[in-house]
Amino acid sequence: MFCITRNMLLFYEKKGLLKPSEIDPTTGYRYYGFAEIEKLHLILRYKESGMTLAEIKSYLDGKITVCELEKELQKRLEAVKNRLDILKSLNVKENVYSVERIVLSECVCLVEPVVWTSSEATALEFCGFWDQMENSIFKIRHKYPDFVEWLDDSLIENGFIADSTPVNLYIKADHSDLLKGAITYPATDAVVTCHVGSYNTIAAAYRTLLDYIRENNLIRNGHAREVNLLGPFAVDAERFITKVIIPVRDVN
Repeated sequence: MFCITRNMLLFYEKKGLLKPSEIDPTTGYRYYGFAEIEKLHLILRYKESGMTLAEIKSYLDGKITVCELEKELQKRLEAVKNRLDILKSLNVKENVYSVERIVLSECVCLVEPVVWTSSEATALEFCGFWDQMENSIFKIRHKYPDFVEWLDDSLIENGFIADSTPVNLYIKADHSDLLKGAITYPATDAVVTCHVGSYNTIAAAYRTLLDYIRENNLIRNGHAREVNLLGPFAVDAERFITKVIIPVRDVN
């Protein structure tokens, strides 16, 4: 009925996921009724959604809630999307910008303000931030900034003509942690493109996004963000890959 093997049924039984309604004491044959069939159907559907067997058992035993499972699966979905971004960026050519409209999910972040002078210098600033945080009580999801936010909106409009400017470095943290001083970023629409090449020419990516915003009757809904998919620690500075994001909303 479900195209699974006898060994799989025995494995689920061993893990405490699915017990037969009856076991023949003489032959050892296992019998399953409609209740077990329904439960097996649920187990297989949950597996398809990406849940581990341990998570399925905890849920069926009432030890974790649907909301907790949803948050965990959302994290995995985000991780998969990040890997896809990196893979897709490897095919992007320099000076070619494809704009995509996306939804940025809500996130809780630890924040470190720094003064940007170059991508390499900002990366070193972040290393100092991480050194301060690695022995803290906070559960940090990544050891690298999830994104950098530009606080000077006029800088974006003027093509990055400045010797230095204030930026914020953000590290996402688990929602379950109580983070003193952390910032919650609400979900929002955004436009995104990928810049490949020297960071000195990234202004072209911003011009492309700003043109798209104007042409599609959108307005900015927050500071511009950058995600380093490759760099600033890359050996070949001419092959930096940076995801450029501007939060937006419709005019009406």
